[in-house]
Amino acid sequence: MSNLRKSKEEWVNDTIESAGFFKKADANPFIFAKILSRIKSGEKLNDIIPLRKAALGFLSILLLIALNYSALMYSPVSKNSETQTVANSEVIPSQQNPYLEILSR
Repeated sequence: MSNLRKSKEEWVNDTIESAGFFKKADANPFIFAKILSRIKSGEKLNDIIPLRKAALGFLSILLLIALNYSALMYSPVSKNSETQTVANSEVIPSQQNPYLEILSR
């Protein structure tokens, strides 16, 4: 068991050492100052996201919801069993799925 633990520790150490040649990421030295200045200035949400863009996004979502609703409600597929029966009778019996026949009983 100790041999397995040792090989696992060696693997972890090898993996950590293999990443040693990567250069560390350097942050912008002024980023902290920029963040603090925005917080202190009390920048309004309207300045960050313009009202026109927010309204356009909201209206786009409403339009998508309305289109989805109309597509579901006014689709040509009828929920009547008569339509489904007529469609099944038009299919050649050899082409019908036997599993559907079992389920329809």
